[in-house]
Parts: sequence; C-alpha cells; structure tokens
Amino acid sequence: MTARRTPRPAIVQGVRLAPDLTLLLESTDLSAADLAAIESAARPLLDELRRRGLIASPESATPPRRSQ
Repeated sequence: MTARRTPRPAIVQGVRLAPDLTLLLESTDLSAADLAAIESAARPLLDELRRRGLIASPESATPPRRSQ
C-alpha cells in the first residue's frame, strides 16, 4: 500500500496595489515588466473602487466608508 502525499500549499506573492488592496498571485517570479503591466492594468479598477468608496483615495488619510 502506498501512502498518499498531501499536496503542498501554493506559494503566493502579493503586490500592493493601494494601501488597503493587495493582489495575490500564485507565482514566485514577477519581473519589473510584470509589475509595470499589473500597475497599468489595475488603474481602472482602483479608480472604480475609490469612486465607490471601497478603498481610500491617495489624498485621504481616512479609511474608506463601509456599509453593513
């Protein structure tokens, strides 16, 4: 009888898109070009999240409003 191997947990890397938003990727190697592409692609999402009050604006030191 062979023992079953438990799968190893995935390694993730975080990219801070804003002070209160981090993108997690199952990748161990991100190049400068990867980071630049992620930053560029994230701009519309960040703008929308700020507009909706889900994350703080860069000028704001107060946390975003949260409705319950």
